[in-house]
Amino acid sequence: MNTLAYKLMVERIAKDLTTEFLVEFYHDKNGHITSCETAARENGSYSLSQAGARELGVDSRYIGRGKVSSCPKKDGDLPKLKTPFGLNTSTKGKQGGRMKMPTGKSKSPTHSVSEYPKKYKSIEELLGEDWLLTLEDSFSDFLDKRFSKKKHNFEKTGS
Repeated sequence: MNTLAYKLMVERIAKDLTTEFLVEFYHDKNGHITSCETAARENGSYSLSQAGARELGVDSRYIGRGKVSSCPKKDGDLPKLKTPFGLNTSTKGKQGGRMKMPTGKSKSPTHSVSEYPKKYKSIEELLGEDWLLTLEDSFSDFLDKRFSKKKHNFEKTGS
C-alpha cells in the first residue's frame, strides 16, 4: 500500500471512531462527561453544536442539546431529549449552558441545561452573603498562624 492509501485508511478509521465514541456528548448533573445510560438515569444532558460537529466531521443530524430522557436503541440513532422552550432558541440571554445553540459560540453561562429554566447559583447563593468576609477571615487566620511563630533572634557575637 502506498502512503496515500495509508493516509486515507487512517482518516477513515479516525472518522469511524469519532462517530462511534465522540459524538455522544453526555453529561451528568455535575457537568462531567458520562454515558448515555447515566445521563438518562440521573437527569443529565446531551449537547453537540454545529461547530463541534463540523470540527469532528460528524453528521449534522447529531446536533442538539437537552435533558436526556432515553438512550438510542441502536448505533447511529439519536437520544431522546427533553428541550424546554427557550433552552436552545432564546435570544434574550436565557439560553441554557455555556454555548449558543446551534452555532457553538461561547457565552457566559446563566441557566442550567439539566434544570432549565433554573439559573446557575451565584457565589453568594452557594457560600452565603458573607463569603468574602469569611474568606478574608480565613486568610487572616492563616497569615496569623504562619507568621506568629517565634522568630529566631540571631545576635551578633563579638569576635
